[in-house]
Amino acid sequence: MSTAVVTGAASGIGRALAVRLAAKGYRVHLADVVATEELATELGGVPHRVDVTRPDDMAALADAARDACLVCLNAGVLGRTMGAPWEADATEWERVLRINLMGVVNGLRVFVPRLVDAGEPVQILITASLAGLVTFPGGWSVCRLQARRGRGGRTDGPGADGHGGHGHPALPGPGPYRNVGGRRGRG
Repeated sequence: MSTAVVTGAASGIGRALAVRLAAKGYRVHLADVVATEELATELGGVPHRVDVTRPDDMAALADAARDACLVCLNAGVLGRTMGAPWEADATEWERVLRINLMGVVNGLRVFVPRLVDAGEPVQILITASLAGLVTFPGGWSVCRLQARRGRGGRTDGPGADGHGGHGHPALPGPGPYRNVGGRRGRG
């Protein structure tokens, strides 16, 4: 049985990813800052209380999921302030950047070396945000930097260190779209 890791697994896209991966036969490690025990029981997965902004939490997750061949770095938030970006206070910007950017950085730092060392085909999926690319009426761009984590598209072949691999950014936006379960939905 293949193993997958999904951050932000308690709700939304993360939950849908976990459900779909379990249906495809993956043993899913469900990571979130809120409880995932009920979903883990339902899916035959493994629950983890993880704050993606804490490197030690991410390292513990990577230790627990050493055999992962698919890592979905999905955890992310919208800013609480839906006004102009200059009206959001520094604390809100820091929160969004810690979760949306540093959560991905922390995940890459702990999982990529292990995945490379495994010598097996592996995949990392990073969920980006349309909110990082465009400003919605009455709202603000979460952060161009946050969306750039998924920009650059798919990377194939040898990286700077000579290792091969695949990176798949997922950029969900306002629907309709096909979600991971194959059903049509709205973003």
